[in-house]
Amino acid sequence: MKFKDICVNKNATTKDIQADRIDRYVGLEHLKPEELDISSWGLTSEGTTFTRVFSPGQVLFGKRRSYQKKAAVASFKGVCSGDILVFEANTELLIPKLLPYIVQNDDFFNYAVGTSSGSLSPRTSWKHLSEYQLRIPKEKEIQEKILTQLLKLEDALNNKKRLIQSTRLYKEKLMQQVLTKGIGHTKFKKTDLGEIPVEWEVEAISNITNLIKDGSHNPPPRVEDGIPMLSAENIFSGKINFGINEKNISVKDFEEMHKFYRIERGDVLMTIVGTLGRTAIVETDKLFTLQRSVAIFKTNDRVTPQYFNYALNSSYVIKQVNKRANVTAQAGIYLKELAKLLIAVPPLQEQQKITKILSSIDEQIEGYEKEQTQLKEIKKAFLHQIF
Repeated sequence: MKFKDICVNKNATTKDIQADRIDRYVGLEHLKPEELDISSWGLTSEGTTFTRVFSPGQVLFGKRRSYQKKAAVASFKGVCSGDILVFEANTELLIPKLLPYIVQNDDFFNYAVGTSSGSLSPRTSWKHLSEYQLRIPKEKEIQEKILTQLLKLEDALNNKKRLIQSTRLYKEKLMQQVLTKGIGHTKFKKTDLGEIPVEWEVEAISNITNLIKDGSHNPPPRVEDGIPMLSAENIFSGKINFGINEKNISVKDFEEMHKFYRIERGDVLMTIVGTLGRTAIVETDKLFTLQRSVAIFKTNDRVTPQYFNYALNSSYVIKQVNKRANVTAQAGIYLKELAKLLIAVPPLQEQQKITKILSSIDEQIEGYEKEQTQLKEIKKAFLHQIF
């Protein structure tokens, strides 16, 4: 059976958004990879050039850069980008609620990628997608059973997602408490950061670090095999993520760049160009270097790297970063401004206690995320097997 047998490509448009009472629009930026729900949108009252209409229950599929795996079910009426195809199930052959799962199948995405053309912004088309071959049981009873299993998996994934979100929210609130008020204190003093325990001090980052440096401003030539050179793109989710658009430089160039220092286990990294403030602790002995979009901190004996990392993620430091950032076409913050950022510094023993509390929550979140990943893999395997 072909995709065009169980699905129709809808091309309805509007000439008057106000008369048709359409108040929301959806662009590719509003579709989240591998997420069936549309959780963000724009307001047509603020202006849009989109005219393609979609209705509740229809499936929106991103035809541009389909490797991003953007497909979702509409829960409201709106207009969408021309780079989004609008699918509607052929109810004679398919239970409508199965359509989004067929579209979200990796096999379908891979087919979309394989039929895309264009170098900078590859696009697929309905002409190509309509010919996609798939297996669909004709009996509606069997389709209902498949849908029941998929909905159970979707419920489990949504529950895990909510658990992760609520735990992260709890951690944010707890961080605000323990990074400014500490543990068990009753006496406080006023500072530039607000009230903190009397035993704590407020210090500029320059006073609690031995090194503040950024990566290379003039990256050397790439080589096929060498030392990895990472950028801000590799720092996310509190970790250093090797293997993503990784560039390698020669050992000779690496040695020249690092004559006076090395990036070592326990150093703290922070993104300082583009998306500011993402951090990670170096937890590897692997040799690597950085581009200028990432700063390196080596803490002194007044703070632990773990506490320092949590402090950099506090709301009071984030506010300082945003205030001191140089906001041009691409946001950035200079090293001299980083050095001036203020940190609330408890005694070392209390730093360790705070770190233990927050790291235990991080471990919880990581455990939930692993379970979420396992559920996603089960869902993918089931979709592959069925369709």
